[in-house]
Amino acid sequence: MSVLLSLALGLIACTYACLFTGRIPWYRAAGLLAIACSLAAAGCLRGGVTVVGYMFTAKAAYFAWWWWKGGGDDDIRRGRRRIRRLFTPVRRTAPSAA
Repeated sequence: MSVLLSLALGLIACTYACLFTGRIPWYRAAGLLAIACSLAAAGCLRGGVTVVGYMFTAKAAYFAWWWWKGGGDDDIRRGRRRIRRLFTPVRRTAPSAA
């Protein structure tokens, strides 16, 4: 078993454990599953098992779409807004003597 495939299977197991215990919401679990399926697809395609690799690729695309529609869009926007605030200049004036 390749390192990528075993890493993906471990991430899948951890994601399902967190999802069933209620630690993470379903859309974050879908995002983690998309990453795990991408890793598994890369491992399978690198190992020469193309049919299973294509199946993992399709699952990764499905989970990524599910994550994006479920709440990932808002998190991405919020993160971009937070990063943009770091680089936006703020005018600071010296205190005036009253």
